[in-house]
Amino acid sequence: MITKRVISLWHIILFAACVFAQGAKAQGPDTFTFGTLDTNHCSDILSWDGVAAGDPNNPYPANMGAICFALYPQVYSSITPPWQLGYPNNGFLENCQPTVWGPLNFTSGNQTTAGSTGTQTVGFSGCYDGGNTAVNATVNFTVVKHVSCGRYRCNTFYSNVIQGGSGTISNPPTT
Repeated sequence: MITKRVISLWHIILFAACVFAQGAKAQGPDTFTFGTLDTNHCSDILSWDGVAAGDPNNPYPANMGAICFALYPQVYSSITPPWQLGYPNNGFLENCQPTVWGPLNFTSGNQTTAGSTGTQTVGFSGCYDGGNTAVNATVNFTVVKHVSCGRYRCNTFYSNVIQGGSGTISNPPTT
């Protein structure tokens, strides 16, 4: 009887040690890819660490998560990695700030030519965890021409439409 209690106690101590060790370890860096943004400036995550959403070996088939970027009128960026990756707040990393956008780098064309393409970097942290989780991404965009006609004249303007990209997330941040 005492032997069974000692063995049971040993299992409890071992389990607690494993749980504590998992909670204390650094997360990532994990890589991800994402697609075109929706009207809320968000995109579903298409893959984590090279495993695509439709892959039968995907360990997160129920929820791959999403990424949202701070574009007007939004103030904050956010990302929701699968909880299984072990990020703070079970992966609900919202209200991240500051969001820092890098310069536009055109790979073809320019800002005033429809169909031009380019990339831009973006980074954010401060997601409910004191800035310990960092997200860095490279977004791919295409320049789109818009024409708005009124009663007497038409106005032309151009915008960048994000077509997807890739990035990393880590806690603590990697440099």
